[in-house]
Formats: sequence, structure tokens, C-alpha cells
Amino acid sequence: MNGLFASMICAAIIAFAAISDEGNILTPAEAAQAQLDAYNARDIDAFVAVYSENVQAFTHPNTLRFEGNDELRRRYRPYFDKTPDLHVEVTKRMVQGNFVIDAEEGVANGHRFTAIAIYQMNPGTGKIDKVWFIQ
Repeated sequence: MNGLFASMICAAIIAFAAISDEGNILTPAEAAQAQLDAYNARDIDAFVAVYSENVQAFTHPNTLRFEGNDELRRRYRPYFDKTPDLHVEVTKRMVQGNFVIDAEEGVANGHRFTAIAIYQMNPGTGKIDKVWFIQ
């Protein structure tokens, strides 16, 4: 019984993670920033919470990399655990409607990289439904 209650509490926290401190649904820019902050903190729970349950991730333009936040967690957890220097800075952010386009510079395992991430938000939930990566 206690395990079920704890699971229900965790699910409720995750379900409402795309809601701001004021109780409002996150804007596209706020959601993009929340996932970036969680990524840089290597906080897998906060990171996954900003994505919809059925998130789709693509290599631009249309190669599906994975689908679903369970798969998102499975792929990113070991990366977060094994990459203590992981850090990304947004060098330019553009917001148009429910899309956010981030130009990024980062470091992982001593290697510098650049990328562009395009996030499509669900305006009803404030969560990321789709993401495309260009590297």
C-alpha cells in the first residue's frame, strides 16, 4: 500500500512539472529553459518531466531517434550519470508560437559541440511533444 501511494505521489509530481510556481502552464520558452536547466543539472526526473508522455525525438528533418518519455529516460540517465562535465549554453533562442529554436554550444566528456534543437510544445500542457536535433 505504501509503495502504491508513493508511486501515485511521484506520478502527480511529474504530471504537474510543466506548471510554473504560480500554477500557470509553462510558456514554450519557459519549458525549453526548464529542460535545459535540468539537463545541465543532470536531473533526469526534472528533465523527463518537461516532456510529454509520447514525446518524439528526431534527427532533422524526419529520422525518428526515439519515442516516449520512458525511452527518453532510458537513453539520458546513463549519459547524465557518466558525464560530470555536461553543460550546454544557449547562444540564441527564437520563439515562434509553440516552437522554440535553440542554437547551443556545449561540452561533454571534454569535447566541445554545437547543435540546434527545435522544440514543439503542446500549448495545452506546456510540455515538449516533439524535438528535432541538428548537429
